[in-house]
Amino acid sequence: MPVESHIDSLKMRHQELDIQLEEMKIASSADQIELRNLKQKKLAIKDKIERLTAQKMN
Repeated sequence: MPVESHIDSLKMRHQELDIQLEEMKIASSADQIELRNLKQKKLAIKDKIERLTAQKMN
């Protein structure tokens, strides 16, 4: 998979997690552990996007 395509798929996954987090926050019965796990996944994806983008530019 080319780097640009991989970055695009990561961005899409990041956006999906963001939507999922917002939906969970709206629901009053949101599980705090699951919210934390989703936030950690989202951050890990963001970090990977930044690393790949930086590598691509070098």
